Amino acid sequence: MKIQEKEIKSTYYGIGLLALTIIVFLIIPLLTDDKIVNYLSYSIFGIFKLGSIFYGQTIVKKLNRNYNIWPVFLFLFTSISLIILGQLNKLKKEIVIINLDPKSDPKNPNNLPSLTLGTDSNLLIESIQNDSFTLKHMINNYTDFINENTSLFPILAAYQLNKRDIRFEAEVSKSLDKFAMEKGHDSFTKLTDHLNTMSPEEICSIYK
Repeated sequence: MKIQEKEIKSTYYGIGLLALTIIVFLIIPLLTDDKIVNYLSYSIFGIFKLGSIFYGQTIVKKLNRNYNIWPVFLFLFTSISLIILGQLNKLKKEIVIINLDPKSDPKNPNNLPSLTLGTDSNLLIESIQNDSFTLKHMINNYTDFINENTSLFPILAAYQLNKRDIRFEAEVSKSLDKFAMEKGHDSFTKLTDHLNTMSPEEICSIYK
């Protein structure tokens, strides 16, 4: 699903939480002294606020906003933060172009084609600096790492191993082929051949 430039619904959630705050902490205490009613209203408010904080964090991520600062604001000033987030435009991340040319190395143990990728994930760039054993483990468990990173990860990890002259083991090849099939291709080779026909920007927009 394409992400909108603004997440207006966040503003409505913020207004709703603000209204609930007024009801729970101002109106209900004026209407009744019943401790059970007050505890129940506080509990409902707490659950709603906690859910709003988690919801706000997903909006922060969608809008490409600072993921270190906004969670603090959401915790301290949840309703106001949600209202503001709903009015912010999505920031465009800078695309980093990565040239992968294993054919320039005559060894090229896995017969991978030259490829140029585009990514906006700094975490992705950092992750491929891991040692080879860790990279193979991450490829074999790519579903876990794609959730934290981008779906480009298995591709870059495979090329990083190839760059180190490491031939893919059977388990790694099987995982890469499985990943390719999930993307609609018969094998990892077919996937890389298809990516070869796309621009870095197109690859970046599809492999989020």
